[in-house]
Amino acid sequence: MSETGKAVAILGSKGGVGTTTIAANLAATLANEPQRRVLLVDLNLFLGDVGVHLGLEKEPTVMQFLNGSANTDNIDSIPRHRTGFSVLGLASDLSDADDVSAERVVVLMDQMRQHFDVVVFDCGTDLNEVSLTACRYADARIIVTTEQRPALLGAKRRLGVLQKLDIPGQTALGVINRAHPESGIAPSQVEKAVGMPVIARIRNDWQENQAALAAQRLLIEHCPGAGVTRDFTQILRHMRY
Repeated sequence: MSETGKAVAILGSKGGVGTTTIAANLAATLANEPQRRVLLVDLNLFLGDVGVHLGLEKEPTVMQFLNGSANTDNIDSIPRHRTGFSVLGLASDLSDADDVSAERVVVLMDQMRQHFDVVVFDCGTDLNEVSLTACRYADARIIVTTEQRPALLGAKRRLGVLQKLDIPGQTALGVINRAHPESGIAPSQVEKAVGMPVIARIRNDWQENQAALAAQRLLIEHCPGAGVTRDFTQILRHMRY
C-alpha cells in the first residue's frame, strides 16, 4: 500500500457514543492546516450518516469508488466541505453494500492515501468485514467511548477483536467523548478498565454540540474558541500528522 498518506480508522464502542461527530470534527481540525489534504470517508455502509451530518450529500459516493464506477483520475470531483476537507459519503441506494469485499476496501484505502495526506474512516460501531479491514490496514485506530459502563465494556470487546488481527504497533487509542468534569473518572482509570491508552478527553458541552448539529455546522465553525473545540487538538498531538 502507498505510504504517501496516513489512514485513521474511527470505531465506536457502541451506538450513540458520537463516532461520526468525532470523525467529522477531527477531519475539520486536521484540515485547519491549509497545506494538509484531508478526506473523510463513511464506511458505516448501512447506517452511516456522514453526509446528513455535514449537509453534504453529493456524488461521487464511497460506494461508487468501492464498486469501481467512480473515476479515480478525477479526485477533485469529490465533494468538499467548507472547512477544507473532502467527503465521501453514502448514496441512498445501498443495494451493493452487501457485496463489498475486504479487497475492495484495501484498494480504496490505497487509492485515497495516494491523493490525501490524512484519510479519516468513520467505521461506525459494527464489527464486520469492512470495518475490520479498515482497522487492520489503517495507520492508527481510535476507539470512541464515553465514561459509562456499557460503552467501556463495548470498547474493551472491540479492542479484544482488533488484537486478534495481528496489527503491528499500537492496536488502538482511546478517545473519551462527552466527558463530565464531575464524573470523578480519570483517563488513567479508563485506560486500566479498557486496556488501551487514552489520548483525548472531549468534554460534554451539550449546548454547543446541539446548536452546531442543528445548524449542520462543525464545532470549528460554530464555536472555534470553545473548550470542546480545542479538545480535538489533543488527538492531533498524539497522531503527529
